Amino acid sequence: MKIAELKALLKQKLKGDNKDFANELSAELLKEALLNVLLRTKPRTHIVYEKSLSHLLKYYRRISQDYWLRYPVVDMSDEANIDMEEELCLAVVYFLCSELSNAKKDAFKSKAEEIIAIYDSNVVFRKTYRFLNAYFYVAQGKPNPLPGGGLAPILKTILLAVGDEKEITIDNAGGGTILAQSSSAAVGVRVDGNKVIIKALDVVTDAIVTISCGSERTEIKVTAEISDGGIIP
Repeated sequence: MKIAELKALLKQKLKGDNKDFANELSAELLKEALLNVLLRTKPRTHIVYEKSLSHLLKYYRRISQDYWLRYPVVDMSDEANIDMEEELCLAVVYFLCSELSNAKKDAFKSKAEEIIAIYDSNVVFRKTYRFLNAYFYVAQGKPNPLPGGGLAPILKTILLAVGDEKEITIDNAGGGTILAQSSSAAVGVRVDGNKVIIKALDVVTDAIVTISCGSERTEIKVTAEISDGGIIP
């Protein structure tokens, strides 16, 4: 999307709302909108590989062990391309609309965040499927919702980007002590109440996280990889 197209869209979206937007649009506002996108997702167009910490202040934010998001380039000339992956350009438009609008700020912001959520859902870089939640039922004398009783793991395999974590909820009906242990130093685990938090600390294939409560136990296979943008679903 070019700057001229961006201005045309703003004119249409803000019609009857803020007719003087053209006088308010600036390089600073465009940069803010671009950074709002980079705060919320990891566009493939902005990912850089950098091992040296001497470059700590060179990039906008770190997204995993050696990967960063660069700062956007802002060029306000009409024929310049917006420095953003095309799928996310409309999110930039709606963040600008939210900033410039007099009447629909929240609605425009929600639309921008919806576009980012769709982008994250559609960017598929890995083949391994990841469930989003898991629940373990421990009856211990109470009516059990599952045939045969005992622990019922829904989640068996997860795939994480290095630096990301997954929170797993445990429905601990019996009130026993929940324990979690990782087979690899590349995968950290901790228990917080009825939640087990699994964090990818480094690249690893098929690490095993064992979760137990009383006599019940289950194993989850964890693979951690470097993400090249969006999310790893």
